[in-house]
Formats: sequence, structure tokens, C-alpha cells
Amino acid sequence: MDTINRSGEDLLVLINDVLEMSKIEAGIAVLNDVNFDLYNLLDRLQQMFFLKARVKRLQLIFERSKTVPQYIHSDESKLRQILINLLGNAIKFTETGWINLRVGTEQRESEDIEKQSDTAAALQSSHPISDSSPVTLFFEIEDTGCGIAPTDLDCLFEPFV
Repeated sequence: MDTINRSGEDLLVLINDVLEMSKIEAGIAVLNDVNFDLYNLLDRLQQMFFLKARVKRLQLIFERSKTVPQYIHSDESKLRQILINLLGNAIKFTETGWINLRVGTEQRESEDIEKQSDTAAALQSSHPISDSSPVTLFFEIEDTGCGIAPTDLDCLFEPFV
């Protein structure tokens, strides 16, 4: 029942994200910053993609730096949608091997990252909830898929291409 409930909630979020995409296309998108639990967001993403990865016999790895805060202030919906798109494409275009999501406060914090194979980790945005100074987070998804053809690189960041 818990899985069905979570799936229903995730479906509602995806429907709202589709509506948000139409706002982006129309050029009227706005940021909806809220305080949220980044670790929980990552846990849900891991649950969402775990079975898809397992069916394809892919290893799903989430790595999180110890410096990534649990609670952040950002647009949770947009962050979720970006990560869903990236992870979904990674699984779709990877036939064998693994998909690795890394989250840190600096690029390549390799000695400070907790590795969690087939489990969830945590992500965040650039403004933690606490009174400490803002933190910039980096997200990196690496996989053993075929990659992007050099001829497609020029249009990679064009909307809806």
C-alpha cells in the first residue's frame, strides 16, 4: 500500500511538472523556493528508479558528500524534474554496467563521498535552511551508456530538441 501511495503521489508530481514545462515553453516559469528535505527527495528518486535499473541488471549508485546538508531552500519540483530526466535517460541509454549520481559541495570530492550502492543518498541546492552561509551543490550523473554523439552536442542545451 505504501508503494502504491508513493507512486500516486509521484504521478501527481509528474503531472504538475508537465504543466510547469508548458510554462517554461511559454517563457513564464518562476522559481518556487521552499524548505525541503533533500535526503528524502533522493530516497524517493532511488525508490523510483531502483526497479527500472534492476530489471536491466544495472547497478544504481548514489554518492553524497558529507558536506551536503539535509535540509535546503530551493525549488524542489524543478530539482526533482531535472534529476528524473537525467536518471531516466541514463537508465534508458545504458545497456550494461552502472549509473552513478554524485552530489557534493565541490566538484570531485572523491575522498569525502559516502558511496551507497543500490541505496539512496542526498542532494541539495544553493541555500541551506540553517543560518550558515549559502552552499553551492554539484550534481553529476555518470553511466556506462553509449554517450552523446558528437553531432548532437551543439543542440544539447536547446529547449525541446
